[in-house]
This record gives sequence, structure tokens and C-alpha cells, in this order.
Amino acid sequence: VMWKCLLEDDDDGEQSSTPPQLHIHTFVLSTEPTEIEEPDSESSENPTLAASETTPLPHRSLHQSWPNLIMPPCTKSHLLSYASSTLLFSDARVNPHVINFNRLLLLHGPAGT
Repeated sequence: VMWKCLLEDDDDGEQSSTPPQLHIHTFVLSTEPTEIEEPDSESSENPTLAASETTPLPHRSLHQSWPNLIMPPCTKSHLLSYASSTLLFSDARVNPHVINFNRLLLLHGPAGT
């Protein structure tokens, strides 16, 4: 259960510290191998370099990665909130021409940061 980092204002303008509703999600960790896409042999200078790797999520090899990421305060909860909103938009089949949102979440930086 995650608590919001910032207190929200009530309708009367006062701050409330009531916890959010509890949502329980279950999942099974995948053990499927990572799919490696090879670059075109004609355009590639290095044939041993993979063009991309696709790992089905949630995956056993990444299971303990999230707690080990070091980020500024509230960043993890903001990322989870953004990802949850994106999934809700997708489930509701929101037209991306009406509500513009990115469906990609790219985290970049040195390992562990």
C-alpha cells in the first residue's frame, strides 16, 4: 500500500491526511526468456549487438529492482500514479486525439539511480 506524498485539500480548503483506498492486485512472475531482436545484417556494423530486447513483465529477473532504485522523494509514487492513469485510459479506450498522453515511460540513468 502506498501513501500519497502530498496532502490533498478537502472541499472546504483544509488539508486531509486520510489514506487512499486499498486496492489489491495479484500477479505471477514470468520466467519466459527475453526475446532478442537482431539488427538488419546489411545496415549493422556490429553483428553481435542486439537491436532490442523484450522482456515480458512482471519478470522474475526484475522482481527486486524497484526497491533498489534511488530517486528523489515522491518520484516513485508519481511514476506509479502516472502508470496507473495510463492503464485506466487504456482500459477505458480513451481516444488519444481527445486526451493527449504519452504511453511510454522511459527511465534513464546510471544503474541504481
